[in-house]
Amino acid sequence: MRTTFISCVLCFTSFLPIVLHAQDQHHTSPTNGGVSSSGIHEIARTTMAVNYRRGETTHLDMKGTDLVPELTGEAKVINKSGLTDIHVDVENLRPAQNIDVAYLTYVLWTVSPEGQAKNVGELIVKDKKASLHTTTNLQSFALVITCEPDFAVSQPSELVVAENSLRPTTEGRPESVTVRYQVFPRSIYVSQVTPVKEDVYRDNDQHVPLDLLEARNAVRIARDAQAAQYAPEILKHAELLLNEAEDDYRGNQNKKSIGTVAREAVQTAEEARVTSVRGEEQARIDRERQEKVSG
Repeated sequence: MRTTFISCVLCFTSFLPIVLHAQDQHHTSPTNGGVSSSGIHEIARTTMAVNYRRGETTHLDMKGTDLVPELTGEAKVINKSGLTDIHVDVENLRPAQNIDVAYLTYVLWTVSPEGQAKNVGELIVKDKKASLHTTTNLQSFALVITCEPDFAVSQPSELVVAENSLRPTTEGRPESVTVRYQVFPRSIYVSQVTPVKEDVYRDNDQHVPLDLLEARNAVRIARDAQAAQYAPEILKHAELLLNEAEDDYRGNQNKKSIGTVAREAVQTAEEARVTSVRGEEQARIDRERQEKVSG
């Protein structure tokens, strides 16, 4: 069956894996991206998306970017009726903190041909290896792994460490169609108030569970995003959950109990951050509108 190539509108008229490919854009200027609905200057990247054949299993490589060139791995994609299974295994993955102390973990994203990125799971590193089994309702998508401050982030950072890549044995052929998506600049999670090491890696305790570190980090980021002003109730709830997780850790509770509360704190803190950033942007728009009226 022959694949169909369309340069402007992404139409998939064949069930063979159609590959949409373009070179990575490593520029960090906001002019290469745009401004999100929350007012954050984003960076544009390009990647490769595949339209998977229904009922088939497809094997792809996961290749490290310039950030972590030694990373290797594979992805197995099983396109079932109405749901697509994704199995990812990677090796030679260094701890995220080695890339930036504000970043603690890795997240796998699906990126649709329209450029919509979705967080589909966290990759936990153990002995430089990580595996994840997850699902998506997409049939056509790219797979991207990024370094993130916590597992609950809603948009990828620019710290892309791996992307899917065709094997010589993979059906289909590369097509020169750009799939663009937006990433947050690296600086967005850098602390503006409290140094990361003091707030997250306090007391030089080497035994703090990753879930608790992520909770500390997520609450720190929400505070830096002015959540106390624009999302006070959500932030307060996140702080209460973090304090509960800290109490469980000091009380030598089991790791699962600590992790359950800590992960809820992370999700709540991310909600506070998103709400705050949107609220701050809306306040800016309202001020500008008022200034025009007054002027």
